[in-house]
Amino acid sequence: MPQRPFRITRRPKPAEIPPEPNDAPEPDFEPAPDPEVERPSAEDSAPLPTAGNVCAVCGAYAVVPELHAEYHQRLDGWARHVNRALAVVQRVFRARGYIATTENDVPNDGDSEERP
Repeated sequence: MPQRPFRITRRPKPAEIPPEPNDAPEPDFEPAPDPEVERPSAEDSAPLPTAGNVCAVCGAYAVVPELHAEYHQRLDGWARHVNRALAVVQRVFRARGYIATTENDVPNDGDSEERP
């Protein structure tokens, strides 16, 4: 199949559309706050994190420590699962000779037939 030369096609820039004029006058005053809306005070703000709310394992701020502990349990379970799979793969690779087990061993391609 013959190679076609690389070709750059230039297109003109799109024309800029000017913004529509705004006929509304700008307000020269600030509107008064709504008297029915309560403003939060400093006492109503959320408390700062304490040492009891910070996870000792990962340093994250935990709003619900029990829920965060469940997260670590699930994460540890997943890590155990992955480690078991890795151990199986390593055992198979060592048995086939893909991974050297001592300094004198040389990894091979896994072919068990004798070569002349």
